[in-house]
Amino acid sequence: MLPSFQVTLLDRRSLSSEIMELTCEKPFDFLAGQYVFIEYEGERHPFSIASAPFETALRFHMQHSERRPMKESLWELIKNAKTLKLSAPMGEAYLRENSDRPLLFIAGGSGFAPIHSMINQLAHAHSPRTIRLYWGAESHDFIYDLQSLKTWQAQLPDFKWTLVIAGLVHQAVLEDQLKLEEFDVYIAGPFALSKTAASDFSKHYSSTLTIYSDALST
Repeated sequence: MLPSFQVTLLDRRSLSSEIMELTCEKPFDFLAGQYVFIEYEGERHPFSIASAPFETALRFHMQHSERRPMKESLWELIKNAKTLKLSAPMGEAYLRENSDRPLLFIAGGSGFAPIHSMINQLAHAHSPRTIRLYWGAESHDFIYDLQSLKTWQAQLPDFKWTLVIAGLVHQAVLEDQLKLEEFDVYIAGPFALSKTAASDFSKHYSSTLTIYSDALST
C-alpha cells in the first residue's frame, strides 16, 4: 500500500472563475506529469500535480463550478483546511526527459495541470526539443493561464501553442497534419478525450504512435 503524507497548505489563489490554485508543502519527489490522491472521509480523489519537480512546493489546479462541480464536502475541505492528506505520487504518463523526440501536449480544460508541470520542467532544463501544445476549452474564459504560455514561448527555442475553443482539440491536431509518428504524445483531461483522440489518431496514422495518458492505462 502506498504511504500517505499529511501536508500543510501554504496558499490559495483564484486562477479563474472555475480554477483555484492550491499550494502546499512538498513531502516527496515526483516525476513531471504524475498525480496524487487526496484522502478524505475514507475516499481517494485524484488530482494532477501542476508544479514541476524542481519547485519547492506542490501546486494543484482545483476545478469547481456549477458546470463542473466537485463533491461539496471535498470542496469545503480544499477551501478551508489547514492540512491535507496526500498519497504518494503515481501515474505512468510522466515526462520522458531522456527522449530527444519532438513533444506534443494535448490538454482538455484543467487537464492543463500535469502538462503545466511537464512544460515548466522542460523550460527549467532549457530543453531544445520541439514542443507543441494544443489546449482545448469551451470558451476563452476557461483558458486560465495564458501567462505561462507566453513565458514558455520566451524561454524555449521551439515552443508553439494553439488554443482550441468550443471544438474537439484533437481534431485541430489532425487538421494541422503533424507527423505524429515522430512525436512523444501526452494527453491530459477528461478520460473521453484521451480515448477518442487515441482512436481517431489510429485511423489516420498507419504506424503505432507513442502516446502517454493515464486514462489509456485504466
